[in-house]
Amino acid sequence: MQNFNTDLIKAEWTEQAVRLAFEEHGMPTQKMDYRIFPYDLTSLMKTGRTMNIEVKALDWNQVGYSDFVFEIYQDDQKSKRPQWYTNIDEIDLICFINMKNYTAHFYHAKTLYKRFNAMEAQGCRMGVAHQNMDNRNDCPGFIYKVPHGDCPAAKDYGFKSQIPLTETLYWTGHIIPSIKNVPQCKRIWSQLNKAHWAELKNNQPNNFEEIHADRKSNVIKIITGSNAA
Repeated sequence: MQNFNTDLIKAEWTEQAVRLAFEEHGMPTQKMDYRIFPYDLTSLMKTGRTMNIEVKALDWNQVGYSDFVFEIYQDDQKSKRPQWYTNIDEIDLICFINMKNYTAHFYHAKTLYKRFNAMEAQGCRMGVAHQNMDNRNDCPGFIYKVPHGDCPAAKDYGFKSQIPLTETLYWTGHIIPSIKNVPQCKRIWSQLNKAHWAELKNNQPNNFEEIHADRKSNVIKIITGSNAA
């Protein structure tokens, strides 16, 4: 069975990492309440347009899968659609985070939606959601695969761009203590933490602690609005 609290911690970490990346590139971004909104983030682009973004982080075991997967039905009877599907008019971008290499891949939501509809109409075989679960009553549903952004076929699924998240995942994990309570999160963050300090000490040996402290202070201001260091 999926652990709802664990899923919330994973979502908090990864969504805040995307938010931080956008904020640091001059695009004000707000994390939305999942109980009210059918998307995770809303961001003001440099073009002046507001974009609503649904975020999904995948491959927490860092296996290195060749595709992303996205839910198209929430039950085995194919009668219940996921929230992103039923609220597609309100969603602009789907962001898949590859936790193997810490990259965020952005897809045009309505293009992906139309692609899935066409695939279903053509009878394309769906994958079983959570196929490794013993009890289908706990985690039913079906998924379709989505090619990674660096694959030529990804454009047919609405791929637009990708950005690295290694640094922002480190920093948001650094200020969200709850990730240490989730073994998968703790293991990944420990890898990021080790790499962060190794790079900082190698590139800035004389003032790496000061640089770290300054960046941490800025991250806290963005994520929490606090002036604490």
